[in-house]
Amino acid sequence: MNLTAIEKETIVLFNEQEDTAEIHTHNMKLKNRLLRFVEKRPDLASCKESGHDSVTVVVPKKLLTISVREPASEALRQAQRERAIRNNHLPQNPR
Repeated sequence: MNLTAIEKETIVLFNEQEDTAEIHTHNMKLKNRLLRFVEKRPDLASCKESGHDSVTVVVPKKLLTISVREPASEALRQAQRERAIRNNHLPQNPR
């Protein structure tokens, strides 16, 4: 069954009682990252379900961080560009 892009969800489930969270995703980058973590740390995480298009992984809640960041101001972006140029991380005259 082919899912549409809007159906390819990432769902993070946890409750106040249990110490673990369940992450179900169709996002390939996150899927690969989670599977690498399970492989590296089987003592902490387990793969509950894995398919061609999705994966469900169980991890300790204490390892999760959910953040919402404010967008960077134009002044901050400009300062970061200037710092990168000074440190030779960006070309002087980007095209």
